[in-house]
Parts: sequence; C-alpha cells; structure tokens
Amino acid sequence: MIKHIVWYIFVFVAVLLNACTAHVDPVEPDTPGADSTWDIPTTLPYAEENRIAFLSLYTTPEQLIAEGDDDEACAWLWMHETFPKAVFLPFEQIGEHTLDSMRVLFWLRDVETGKIEDVTTIPESAMTAAPFIREWYIAGGNIILWGHAVLYIETLGRLPEGTYTAPKHEWICGCGSGNLDMGHWLMSVQLFPGRKFKKDHSTHPLFKGISIYTNNDIRGFMVKGPGWTEDHNCVFFNYPSEITGRSWQAEICYTLLKDYYGITPLATWDSQISWVSQLNVYELKKGNTEYQGRAICIGNGGCEFSMKNYRQTGTDGGGHPIYETSSDLSAHPHNNCYQDNILLMARNAINYMRHGNE
Repeated sequence: MIKHIVWYIFVFVAVLLNACTAHVDPVEPDTPGADSTWDIPTTLPYAEENRIAFLSLYTTPEQLIAEGDDDEACAWLWMHETFPKAVFLPFEQIGEHTLDSMRVLFWLRDVETGKIEDVTTIPESAMTAAPFIREWYIAGGNIILWGHAVLYIETLGRLPEGTYTAPKHEWICGCGSGNLDMGHWLMSVQLFPGRKFKKDHSTHPLFKGISIYTNNDIRGFMVKGPGWTEDHNCVFFNYPSEITGRSWQAEICYTLLKDYYGITPLATWDSQISWVSQLNVYELKKGNTEYQGRAICIGNGGCEFSMKNYRQTGTDGGGHPIYETSSDLSAHPHNNCYQDNILLMARNAINYMRHGNE
C-alpha cells in the first residue's frame, strides 16, 4: 500500500477550490524534448466513435454488469453514455482482421481476490487475443490500459515480460476488498527531482480541463476523497534509472527515458516527485521500438471508476467497526467527491488517442 502525505493546508485549499524495450546502450538526444507543450495534430480528423472498443473478459455488457467487477462495469456504463457508438468487444471475439477498423482500445481490469497471482495471470481469452492486438498496436493502433490491465503492456511486448514484478523494480500492487479511508489522495503531474529541475506535464491532453493545484513543489490534482477505498495501486519503481544507466535525480535520466525509450511518466503519487522513478500514469510512444501506436497506462490506485457504498453493521470482538459494502453501478458513481476528475481524464485519454499519432 502506498501511503502518501497531503499537507493539511494544501488539502484545505484544494477542497475549497472544489476540488522497454530492448536493453541497449542509448544514444543521447542532441537536445531535450519540449515538456511544456503537447500539441495534438490538427490535420487528422477524429476517428468515429465506432472505431473505439471497450475490451472485456465478458461476452456481453449484460453479463459484465451482472457478474463483473463494479469498476469494470461502471467503466462500460460511462463509455456507453459518453461514446454511444463505441463497441463492446470481448477478447474471445478478437481474431485476424477484427481490429482493422479500430483506432482505440480501452481495457480496465480490477481484481479484488486479494491474490497477487490473480493479477499477474492474464486471463486466457486476453492471452489468446494478444498476438492480434500486438500486431494492431505495432501497426499504429492506440491502447489505454487502466488498473490491473497495465500489466498487459508486457503481454503486448512493449515492455519486457516480467518488468512489473522484477524484485529490483519494487512493484506495489493492491488487489484486496479495501477499507474505509477518510483521506484525500493527491496525484502529482510534475516531477521535481532533487529540487534540481521540474518536468511539468499539466498541459498534456490527458489532463485537459482538470483544475491543477500548486504549491512551491507540487502541481497536481485530487483523485480520491473519503470513502471505501480499494487501494488497487499497480505501479513500479526504479526502471527508468535501470534502462538509462543514469541517476534517477539527473535530468538526462528523464530525457533519455522520454526521447529514446518513448516513455513519459505523466503523473506519480505526490510523495514520489523527487525522483524519475515511479511509473504510475505514463505514456508510451514509439521510441526505439517497432510500435507505431501509443499506449497510456494508468495504474494509480486512486483512479477508481466507482467507490463502493458502505455502512457499519456492528463491531468485532476488539471493538473495531464491521462494514458492509455494495456496488454503486452507474455511469456517474457518486461516492468519490473527485469522481469528475477521473471521468474527465478517461474522456481525455480516449479523445487524445482517437485523434491519431503525433
């Protein structure tokens, strides 16, 4: 579990305001890439909504809603409302040429069994579909992976198999039923390694329209308020320094990661801004690979699509409260006071991806 610190004054102000590839020696870029502008190409039209697909382990939307995880079900309800012509696409239906007309794939996976092996084991239907998705991704398709689905980036070959779980990478993963947490969780969109240099990603299209709060060190926004929290982080550390061979507080580490390896760490927990280390919310472009498409991975445990309802039903032998939870199945779940930030980020991700490659 990642425990992050949000200064009381900062939270108070925020609430008042409403709230990788192959391991080869890199060639250093001649000049660092720009970090303050993230232009979306204007020469390409947006892809039609029917070129967006919601990936699922379930055969039909009805089965997902009846039998599936609440976050996965709410993600579909939200997508169906926001992009009515988006396609519900079961993995088991993906074969040769299935994805020919698709521009964007979206997969949110949420495991609540408490067993890490259930997270690391990619379901059979998703494994069977992987070669077809990989070929589509290499050819220029764009994919958004959310929650525990971020591990699929390894299955698709964009990161080496086992990257997340390698002991030297300090993988943090939660997959339990959750607990009551009355904190406010802040995600930073700016790095400030060693207080030497800043990399501000607040202008990236993923965060368009989201109010960014700032103090002397942090720029970011709230992702989760008080309530029943699953805390399903799926993030890992240390990889940027490993592949670049540079200090995680040196600007060249960030520059090589972004410009050579095609990996941009767009957001981290607020406690992790002092290092180019945590891959929490990040984008993968081509870099030195064959992948013409892009991917966005969102493994932040505060980015739940639906926080559960809860009520106290009694106390245990030690006097501790016992809670009962139930799903809040809706396109607009109401238990997170910062839910609009999550849904806006999801909408931004899809619109950014459907526009074409930069």
